[in-house]
Amino acid sequence: MKKWIKITLLSICLALFIGVIYFYNNKESDYNKFKHINYTETFKQLENEYIVYFYMENCSDCEEIEDKFKSYIVKNPIMPIYLVDMKKNKK
Repeated sequence: MKKWIKITLLSICLALFIGVIYFYNNKESDYNKFKHINYTETFKQLENEYIVYFYMENCSDCEEIEDKFKSYIVKNPIMPIYLVDMKKNKK
């Protein structure tokens, strides 16, 4: 009986672990919610004032300031925001 309980608990823990890994790897990036531009378009936008945020997925520095970036855009929703994914813009 004890062996059956251990196997059941181990199976549940393994399933939870796999689920967490799957969710973490497949979650949609918050960056996908904004308009992306090429870095060459940085100074070619129609608006007089706008923000261009340069980032790269899986960049530790970008992840470090991501919460501050999100906080800023919530406080300043009127300013247009454009994102440049540096991984896609490599030469």
